[in-house]
Amino acid sequence: MVLTLPFVMKRSLENITGFLEATSLTTQVTSKLIAVTIYRKELLELVDIRKLYWSRNKYGESLIKREMKVLSVVAKLYIVFTVCTLLTNILVESKPFFVHELPSASWIPPIKHGFLIVWFLQCESQTFLCNLLYGYDFIFMLTAIELTIQFKILNQAFKNMKTKHDMLECIYHHRLLLKLVNKMKKPYSMVFLFEFLQSTIAISMQLILVTQQEADASLKIKGCTFTIIMLLQLAIFSFPSSFLQDEAENCAYAIFESKWYDNHETLKKDTLFLMLEAQREISIDALGFFQVGRKAYVTVCRSVYSIYALLLTVNH
Repeated sequence: MVLTLPFVMKRSLENITGFLEATSLTTQVTSKLIAVTIYRKELLELVDIRKLYWSRNKYGESLIKREMKVLSVVAKLYIVFTVCTLLTNILVESKPFFVHELPSASWIPPIKHGFLIVWFLQCESQTFLCNLLYGYDFIFMLTAIELTIQFKILNQAFKNMKTKHDMLECIYHHRLLLKLVNKMKKPYSMVFLFEFLQSTIAISMQLILVTQQEADASLKIKGCTFTIIMLLQLAIFSFPSSFLQDEAENCAYAIFESKWYDNHETLKKDTLFLMLEAQREISIDALGFFQVGRKAYVTVCRSVYSIYALLLTVNH
């Protein structure tokens, strides 16, 4: 970001957009490194506590068939993304060997081998950034899908409970899942806020660049790619969060479908209290400013278009 700052002084749309890209990456990396440092314990606990999950075959794989397909697709996409990232980095970082230009425009210090030093720093940082950024994001996505599966199995257990032992088992697992959701939110709450805010501004500027008739074709391709990647990155957070919240909200309905009215009188009373407790909504938010989910994703898309239209008017 510091190296690209001098280019912003030229005030060209290309340089400003490039600076915003660098700022976007810097903001993401900084927030995620801080989150990993502060919440390292919670992240490790999320991995360790998976051994307490109920078996996916508890009520047959047909119950979670859709979620298992999503997990399979996510795993394959991550492999494809990793390979594409490596190939793209190789192509981009080999640019100086064909033309005397850096992969990203930046200031070169007036010292011996200054060009090579900046090129090496760019190559190293870009490779590290890609793996850190999307590795951290995919951890959230996979954890959210796993918890969605557990809530779906729990809801089936609620429907099938007939004895006091069944109820206690469901209560224990429900509280465990709520605890895990809270642990999952902490390392990502700050990241959500920076992610959504900086993405809105960066994507708006990229759209301005893409729609400029005089812009170079390579810049338009780069802008389109950046926009798609940023929208996908937001989707990684938004949609799994919504699926998880939807499944958690179904707990009260699942308890109601358990034919509790046919049970013993004492079990009926306990079931009513359990139904009230299960109505507590889980909230995955960005430091309390807004809830992360489908609505937030749509809001970002609307905001991007509004800012784009405003900037386009000002530019003309």
